[in-house]
Amino acid sequence: MEDTDQHITDVDKVMQYFSDELIEKGKNHDFLKKTRSDEFYDSLISGKIKDSKWYQDHITKERHHLKSHVPDDVNLIDVLEYLGDCVVAGLSRSGDIYDIDPSDKLLRKAFDNTVELLKKEIKVVEK
Repeated sequence: MEDTDQHITDVDKVMQYFSDELIEKGKNHDFLKKTRSDEFYDSLISGKIKDSKWYQDHITKERHHLKSHVPDDVNLIDVLEYLGDCVVAGLSRSGDIYDIDPSDKLLRKAFDNTVELLKKEIKVVEK
């Protein structure tokens, strides 16, 4: 029972870590739209948003734009933010969900990177 209790405690640490990271992602979602709002606005009204420096930074520094840019250390937290972003952006703008079709390769990479992330972030009691 002691081993089982410790295992449950360790899994709880992982779930708490995921929860904390996801909450933080939600709070800071699309942060460049706020911190560089003048550039964002200028790129919107120019009609050439995808050509702008702001947009290139947006898709590379904000890790959830997985259709445009996949970070080398992409993880499942990034995938969940991408999923949430696509669903709510599509529903709020057009009433339809944007195309969400991550490749098997991307998901495998995110899964493997999440394992490595947890190995660094979570300390368990070893026997």
